Amino acid sequence: MLDKKFEEFITDCFGHLKRSLDEVKSSLGFLCNQYDDLQKTVAGLKEENKKLVNENESLKLEIMAVKKDVKIQKEAMNDQEQYIRHECLEFSGIPEKEGEDIYQIIVDISQAVGVDITEDDISVSHRLPSKLGHLNAESPKKIIAKFTRREIRDKIYRVRKGLSNKTTKDIEYRNNNKIYISESLIERNKELLKSKKSPLNLNLSGPITVRFT
Repeated sequence: MLDKKFEEFITDCFGHLKRSLDEVKSSLGFLCNQYDDLQKTVAGLKEENKKLVNENESLKLEIMAVKKDVKIQKEAMNDQEQYIRHECLEFSGIPEKEGEDIYQIIVDISQAVGVDITEDDISVSHRLPSKLGHLNAESPKKIIAKFTRREIRDKIYRVRKGLSNKTTKDIEYRNNNKIYISESLIERNKELLKSKKSPLNLNLSGPITVRFT
C-alpha cells in the first residue's frame, strides 16, 4: 500500500517536473525566436543606417559643389559689377543746393586740379542716394561721375592729391569744405577694403577679382 502511494507520489512529482520543464522549454523557444527577430531587426537597421550614411555623404558632396558654384557666381558678379564702374569716380564734400549743375561741378573740380575737361567728357553724373533724404551742408551726398573715356578718369584720379590745398570755395561755393575724389566701389568691395582681415588691393584697369570667404 505504501509502495503504491510512494509510486504515485513519484509519478506525480515527475509529471509536475516534466510540465515545468516543458514550460521552460517553451519559454526558451519563444525567447530564442524573439532574439532571432531582434537580430534580424538590428541587421536591418544597420543596413538602413549604412544607406543613410552613404546618402548623407553624397548630399554633403552635392552641398559643397553647390556652395562652390555659388561662390564662383558671386565672385563673377562682383567682378562684373565692379568692372562696370571702371570709368567712374566719386566726389565727396561738395555742398548740395537747389538747381545745381552736377556736370559743371565735375568740370570745375577737374579744372581745379589741372585737368581741362568739358561736360562732353562726362557720360553721366548724379548724386548718390543717402539715408538723409534731404539737403545737408555738413554731410552732402556724394557725386558719382562716369567719364566717356578711361584716360580722362585716370588722369583726374592721379592728380586728386592736388585738392589737398583746395576747398569748395575754389569752385565758387560759400562753404569751405574739403573735396575728396575716390574710386567708385560696390558695397561688397567697400566692406572688404575696410576690413583688416580681408585687405583689398584694387586695380581698376581691368576686371576686379574679389574672393569671398
